[in-house]
Amino acid sequence: MDEILKSLLSWKRKGKGWPTQIQIHLTNFCNLKCFFCPTRALVKELDRKKELSKEEWMRIIEEGNELKVKEWHICGGGEPFFFLVDTLEIMKLIKESGKYGEVISNGTFFSNEVAKLLVEIQWDKVYVSLDSPVARTQNFLRGSNCFNQIINGIKNLVKWKERLRKDKPQLIFHTVITNKNYRQLPKLFKLAKNLKVSGISLNALNIWKPEIKKLDLNYEEKKELVKILKECKKLAIKFNLQSNVQDFLKFLYFEKANVMNKAMVEEVKSRKSDFSSIACYYPWYNISIFADGRTLPCFILKDEGENVKQKSLKEIWFGKYFNEVRKRFLKNKLKEDCSKCNPWNLPKMKEIRDKLKSR
Repeated sequence: MDEILKSLLSWKRKGKGWPTQIQIHLTNFCNLKCFFCPTRALVKELDRKKELSKEEWMRIIEEGNELKVKEWHICGGGEPFFFLVDTLEIMKLIKESGKYGEVISNGTFFSNEVAKLLVEIQWDKVYVSLDSPVARTQNFLRGSNCFNQIINGIKNLVKWKERLRKDKPQLIFHTVITNKNYRQLPKLFKLAKNLKVSGISLNALNIWKPEIKKLDLNYEEKKELVKILKECKKLAIKFNLQSNVQDFLKFLYFEKANVMNKAMVEEVKSRKSDFSSIACYYPWYNISIFADGRTLPCFILKDEGENVKQKSLKEIWFGKYFNEVRKRFLKNKLKEDCSKCNPWNLPKMKEIRDKLKSR
């Protein structure tokens, strides 16, 4: 957060700042068939030849270093470790550059050898997509018989952390709440403790296509969820687990999912119109690069943007498209695409606004 604030203060005072973090989709390919996956819903064609090569990603990392980027987030798209050798080399370069790195994975590629390497390079954080402590539920939601493989992968990571006496990577469950797993959440917190995982990141369900709606909680289930989350909050404290349960309850994630364009603007409705009252600051500190090279302020937007195959990161960051988005967001005119933004950005943006206001 400190680095983000530095960049935003530079924009506020000098009209120019640098990206703090870069999010990347290394590929759209995946070995699972997750029911609620946005890539499965939105990407109609998989073509490895149209995706950025390992060499292009290496160049992008070097360009990011020149832009003083501090963090690299390997997330979404497909499964980052699907093309395992390439991904591990990219991760090594990020850490050799002295940068912070985190990755979201379905957890099925953490063999003994891969787990050891991730600990050796001191990768910072691994989010593992685990939605349930029950194999049958997890396998249904992720469209594959993957539960045991994921659990074994987590155990491999913990084993090598202990054997090499390292604290990294930090392990976090990345959990999407549906009507199939919400009653199992307390047991998931207990599983996190037993597996020596550091915490759980709870995520509301986004409806990327009509079929996903059948997994959404109804009114009565949402009322029940509130009680369950309060129990989970107590468990998180008891087990010393990191958790966003408090924010999930306070900002009503399950109600604001899929209408985030309105929810984020509502947060700044009563504030004075200035740089410390912006609904979303992503265009001022973040770059998101899709597997095909399209480069946008975040992965939710569906614009063509500009492409790292044709331009450098610096040209894109200070270029026409990013500046147009900044002008629009400065007026709090979010796009319809923003409706699918993750609700955990509500507390994050509030924290940014509060800190900017105090400076």
